[in-house]
Amino acid sequence: ETKVVVDTPPTLETTSPTSFVDVPGAVTSLTVPAGHTAMILARFSAESACYGPDQQNCGVRILIGGTEASPAALGDFAFDTNRAGDNPGTMLTGEAHSMERYRPDLAAGTYEVKVQFLSVSPSNTTQLDDWILTVERITTG
Repeated sequence: ETKVVVDTPPTLETTSPTSFVDVPGAVTSLTVPAGHTAMILARFSAESACYGPDQQNCGVRILIGGTEASPAALGDFAFDTNRAGDNPGTMLTGEAHSMERYRPDLAAGTYEVKVQFLSVSPSNTTQLDDWILTVERITTG
C-alpha cells in the first residue's frame, strides 16, 4: 500500500521554534493488517530555505507511530543549513531537499506518519514549500 500527500495548493510553511512542530497537512496513516508485520517507508521532499543571523541547521524529522523513524537523528539531521551571506527573509535561497526514513518490524495496527520541522537557532527561520510526502507499507511477515 502506498499513500501520497501533496502540498496542495502549495503553501509556504514557516517556523522559528527550537522544538519540532508539525508541517501542516504533512500527515497520513497506514494500517498493517492483522496477522502480518511490515516495514513503513516514508519519503519527504520540499523546497526549503534556512536563514537568519546564526550559521545553524534547520531540521526535519518523520514520525511513524509517534516514534522518530530510522535512522533517528534525535534532532541532529540537517535538512537545510544557513550559510553565511544567505539573504534573510526570503525564499531566494530555496533549494530542493529530501529525506527517507523507515520503521521495521511493525505489528498489526494503524500507524500515523507525520513530518515535523524546526530551526536549531531561535534567531533563524525554516521555510518549506512545494512538498510531497510518500509513504509505503511493505509487508514482511
